[in-house]
Amino acid sequence: MTNNNAKGTLVSNFVPFHDETGAEITRLEDIPRDLTIREGVRHAGTEANPHSHAWGQLLYASSGIMQAMAQGSIWVIPPQRAVWIPPHVVHSIKVVHTVTCAICMWPPMLYRDCRITVR
Repeated sequence: MTNNNAKGTLVSNFVPFHDETGAEITRLEDIPRDLTIREGVRHAGTEANPHSHAWGQLLYASSGIMQAMAQGSIWVIPPQRAVWIPPHVVHSIKVVHTVTCAICMWPPMLYRDCRITVR
């Protein structure tokens, strides 16, 4: 679940998991799974500051509109569309219209030999 702070920035209240040794897991890509999916609602005007992930990320909007910014480009994500963000790419997100979205994260080992075509 994500909330807005006074500046409209995305603030996560992700509840940490603990691994079998009791160590706290605080990042989605550290959860011991081959695929992690997180869904939720983000309100218009909220933003995720520039950041990156060790895993690839598919950012999907089932309703509403988001913008993803990376490497000097802006991608608009309308309803029923998604954008692929490769691992270690610094990106930011802005919610244009309140969005219901899903974030799917894959470790690089699952798509290392895949060819991705950009259209």
